[in-house]
Amino acid sequence: TGATTWSAPVAGNNSSSTMSSDVQPVTGLTYQFTPPPPCAAPTLSATALVLTPSLTSMNVSWTAAASVDDYLVVRSLSNSLSATPVNGTTYTVGAALGGGIVDYYGTGMSCVSTGLTANTIYYYYIFSANDATCVGGPLYETISPLIGNATTLTPTPICGTKTVGATGDYLNLTTAMTALSTSILTCPLTLLLNADYSSASETWPIVIAPVLGSSPINTLTIKPNTGITTSITGSLGNVLVKVLNSNTIIDGSNTSGGTTRDLTISNISAVSPTVLLVGSTGTTPITNCVVKNTILINGANTNTAIFLSDGASPGNAGYFNNLTFQN
Repeated sequence: TGATTWSAPVAGNNSSSTMSSDVQPVTGLTYQFTPPPPCAAPTLSATALVLTPSLTSMNVSWTAAASVDDYLVVRSLSNSLSATPVNGTTYTVGAALGGGIVDYYGTGMSCVSTGLTANTIYYYYIFSANDATCVGGPLYETISPLIGNATTLTPTPICGTKTVGATGDYLNLTTAMTALSTSILTCPLTLLLNADYSSASETWPIVIAPVLGSSPINTLTIKPNTGITTSITGSLGNVLVKVLNSNTIIDGSNTSGGTTRDLTISNISAVSPTVLLVGSTGTTPITNCVVKNTILINGANTNTAIFLSDGASPGNAGYFNNLTFQN
């Protein structure tokens, strides 16, 4: 409160509100304090559940119901829950509930489930809740929650050698990475850059995301085809190529086991360029990655050409094991 005013702050939740003042009210005035009303359980559930699966994640969205403050999303491997939400309990993401896992609690109308298993059916339960500008909440609608299910995608086996270029298996590395996002490595995979490969068709940044089946044996290698000298050149005021997949090898030599430098990766932007990021995901280390026989050129010497860091926030601390940079 100010030096000449005497007023309460906005109403609080959870049966409490705090006010204070070092200025006394004027004598003879009456002040009325109205606490927030008790919460009322929602009578309606969300509608129009949309589940969009990938290999290891699920996009979840729904349409809001009238007079509902929040939504609790529970994911389960079972077509029924052994328990429903308890009134007065606020659930955090990752908490167990009824044999399932809480994926979301909040006012939004969408969320993303990650870390799922490929080719697996998941059941989703969306409970309406009220807990805003009232006391005693959250109260849940548990009689008829919005329910649906979907199956994560089945990965396509891939291994061996694939070519990249106008006449190759993939037009560019962007389309190759898109194909890998729905694949599983069943043996080592090598992507060979052909003579007709052009980085002009790439979508930046090129992201080498985690690939199912990746292991110290099932590696992913990117290198020029035999006898080819080529480049990956783009202009981006950020990271040009992101390596987020363990067991990835960028080998610039155009011969098997060679040491010639036949691949150049260049970010020609003069503003905040970075050529390469090798990044971990959360606290999971990225391991067994190799960059060798490759020329890296940055568009400005005032910026870092190579980041070894957290994959989502370049420059932040990351987690690594057994990385090799060899020229």
